[in-house]
Amino acid sequence: EDLFTPSSLQAMCQVERLVVQNPFYTSVCLLSGDGDKCARSEGSIVNLFYGYAHDFSCQLLTASRVGDVKNTLMSEVTYRLRPDARFFLAQGEGPGEGEMTSTRSLIPLGTPLKGYRNEFDRQYTQDKEYLPFWRSLERDILSHLHISPVLDRSPYRHTDDRGWLLQVPGNNTTTSTSIRVALWARPLWFDERADIFYTDQFWAAAAIVLVFVFFALYTKSPMYSFAGCLQIFFSFSLAYLLFRFVAGLNYFGSMQKGALFVLCGMGADNVLVMWDAWAIKQLQYDDQHATRSTQLHHAFCHTAAATLITNLTTAAAFFALCNSPLMPIQAFGLYAGICTVTNYLLTLSLLPPVLVIIKRRREKRSGVGDGVGSRPRSLSSIGPASSVSVCVADNAGTDEGLASHHEADLMSDEGVQKRHEHEHQLDGSSPHPHSPTPSTR
Repeated sequence: EDLFTPSSLQAMCQVERLVVQNPFYTSVCLLSGDGDKCARSEGSIVNLFYGYAHDFSCQLLTASRVGDVKNTLMSEVTYRLRPDARFFLAQGEGPGEGEMTSTRSLIPLGTPLKGYRNEFDRQYTQDKEYLPFWRSLERDILSHLHISPVLDRSPYRHTDDRGWLLQVPGNNTTTSTSIRVALWARPLWFDERADIFYTDQFWAAAAIVLVFVFFALYTKSPMYSFAGCLQIFFSFSLAYLLFRFVAGLNYFGSMQKGALFVLCGMGADNVLVMWDAWAIKQLQYDDQHATRSTQLHHAFCHTAAATLITNLTTAAAFFALCNSPLMPIQAFGLYAGICTVTNYLLTLSLLPPVLVIIKRRREKRSGVGDGVGSRPRSLSSIGPASSVSVCVADNAGTDEGLASHHEADLMSDEGVQKRHEHEHQLDGSSPHPHSPTPSTR
C-alpha cells in the first residue's frame, strides 16, 4: 500500500506539530541563520510535502499536490542531483523499485544551550536541560496516539515490530489509511532504559522481601531472616568488587543485574540448610551437654559439606558461559559464577555468629542462664554438684568411683531424700526433714 496519501501525510503533520509547538522546543531547537527563531528542518518529510513555510495547521493536501511531490521524490533525476534525498526512503525502495511503504523525519536540536560556551561545557548539567522537553514531548505524543502503560509495562512494548512503534489511526475518509510511527531519540532511549532498570530493581526488592517473609515464617527468627537477606545482598556487592577490581572488567550490562534473582534462590537454599543443621545439632547434643562451640562446629561442617557440591556445580555452569563468543554472555557467566562463590563463603562466615547470638538471647529471655548445652565458666557457678562430677571423673574405673557415681545420682532433691531414708534404716533413727545436703563426699 502506498504510504504517501493526503490522509497519511496529514497524520504525520499532526505528530510533528507536537514537536515544534512544544512549550520547551524554542529553548532547545536549532536556531536559524540570524539566530532569532528556530530553523525549519530539511530532514522533515512533512516540510517536503507541505512546504518549508507552512504553519503546521495540517490541512488535508490535495491529491495533485501530493502526486507532484511524490513524482519528484521518485524521479531518478532527483537522486542524481540530490543523493541525500534517499534519506526519506527505506532500503530497497525508490525509483523503479516500487511504492514507498516507510519514511522518516529528522528534527534536530541545537547545542550549546543558552548560558553554555560549547556542547562540552558542564555537559551533565547541560544534558539535563533537555530532559523537560523530551519528557513533555513523549507524554504529548503518547497521549495523542492514545497509548498508555499497563501496570509496569512500558508503552514502547505495545509494538510487535522492530523499534519503538506506535499506532496512528487514519482519517475516516475513502482515502484514509493507518500508519505506524517509530519514535526514537537517544535521550529518550536512556530515560526508558533507566525506567526499566528501576522497575527491575523494584521487583528485585520485592523478591528479597518475599524471601525475608518466608525465612521469618520458617525460622520464627526475624534477626536470622534479616541476616540471611543481608548476606545475599552482600554476596551481590562483593562479587561486583571482585568482578570490577580483581578481574578488571568494566562492562556491567542488564544481564548481570538479573543475577540478583538467581542469587535469591541459591542464597535462600544455603541459609535454610544452615538453620536446619543448627537446629538438628542442638537436638542431638543438648542432652549430652555439648558446648555451643561443639554444636556450631558440627552445624558448620554439615552445611559446608551439604551445600558445597550444589554451589560448585552451579558456579561451574555459570563459568562455562565464559566460552561463549558473545561478550555480554561471557560477562554474565563470570559475574554469576563469582556471586555463587561469594554467597557460599558468606553463608559460612556471617551466619554462624548470628546463630550464637540468637541462642544466647533466647536463653537470656527464658532465664536459663548459660542454657542447655553450654558449659559453666567455673565450678563455683553451679554449686556442690560440680565437685561430685570431678570426683566421678577422678575415680572412674574404681570401686570408690562407682560409689561416688552412685552418690552423685543422689545429689538431686529426690536422691537426698532417699539417702536420708537409707541411713535411717541402718541406725534406726528418724530422718531429719531439714538435714543439710553435704557439698562433697
